Amino acid sequence: MALPLLVLIIWSLALVLLVSGALKIGQSADTLRSLDELRVPRMLRRRSLAEALPFAELALGLALLLAPGLFFTAAALATSALFALFFALTLAVVARGESVVCACFGAQSTRPIDSIAVVRNGLLLAGAVTIAVGARQGGVPTMLGFDAGEWTVFFAGATVLLAVAVTLLLVGRSRSLHRLPSTHPGRTSDPWPVPDLEVTDATGRAVELASIARDRPVLLVLLSAECTPCGIVADQLPGWRRQLGDAVEIAVLTSESPESFRDRYPVLDARMFFGYRSLMATAGIAGVPSALLLGTDRMVAAGPAQGLDDVVGLTDAIVSVVPTRDSHTISV
Repeated sequence: MALPLLVLIIWSLALVLLVSGALKIGQSADTLRSLDELRVPRMLRRRSLAEALPFAELALGLALLLAPGLFFTAAALATSALFALFFALTLAVVARGESVVCACFGAQSTRPIDSIAVVRNGLLLAGAVTIAVGARQGGVPTMLGFDAGEWTVFFAGATVLLAVAVTLLLVGRSRSLHRLPSTHPGRTSDPWPVPDLEVTDATGRAVELASIARDRPVLLVLLSAECTPCGIVADQLPGWRRQLGDAVEIAVLTSESPESFRDRYPVLDARMFFGYRSLMATAGIAGVPSALLLGTDRMVAAGPAQGLDDVVGLTDAIVSVVPTRDSHTISV
C-alpha cells in the first residue's frame, strides 16, 4: 500500500481514539454501565478500568501519531486488540438482538448498537491490522520524509475523507432534526384516548392510567433498570423538570421491582408507577425508553415516542410549546 494512504489510516485511527478518549473522561459511571450491558467478562467490569480506558485511548492515539519503530508497532498491535474487542462485543449484541448503547464516545453516544456500528468497528479493526503490518513508525515521523508526490496523494486523500466525514455528519444531524416522535401504530399525530388500563403507584395501590394526569398534563416516561438509553433519559429528567416547570409533570412507569429500580436510579425524583407491559402491548410500544404525553382530557396528546432520540425529541417539542402555568392542554 502507498505510504501516504497508510499515514491517512494512521491519522484516522488516531483521531478516533483521541476523540473517543476525550469524550469518555469523567464518564466512568456510563462506561461501567456499558461494560456491564455489553457483557464484558466480569473480571473487567471494574470502575478502575472504566476510569483508565479514556486515558489508554488517548495514549494509543498519540502513540500512533508520534511513536517511532517498535513503540509504534506495539501501539498498533494494542489498537488492533482493542478494536477486535469492540468488534466482537458489538457483533454479539446485534446477534442477541439486544438494545445497548455502547458509550463509545461518552455521552455523545445515544444510538443503540446496530449493524452500522459492527461495520464501523470492523473497518477500524481492518485499518489497525493494516498499519500494524505495513507501517514502521508514527504518522508524523513518516510524513517528515514525504516527497512532493506523496504530499499530493496525502492531501488529496485527506480531502476526500474529510468530505465524506462532513457529509455523513450533516446527513445524520439532518435526520435527527427532522425526526418526528413516533405515534400510535395506525394513528396520525392527532390525540388518541388514553388506554383503559390500571397501573400501580408507589404504595401498591392500583390507579387508572388516565387519572395520572388529572390535575395537569404528564409526560409519562417508560424506563427499565437494564438498558443504557434508559439511564441516559433518567439522567436528563431533572433538567427536563426545570424546563417544563409547573406546566407539565414528569412521571416514570416501569415494570421493575421498586427495589431494583431504586438501586439503579437512587436519586431519581419523580412520581413512580409500576406495570408498563400492558400499556406497551396496547399502544404498540416496542421497547424502552419510551414516552407519552398524557392530557387532562384523558387523551394522549403526543407519542408514544420510542427510543432515546425520539424521547428527547418529544420532550424538546413539549418544552418549545409549554404554555402558561395555568393551562392544562398541550398539543404537540
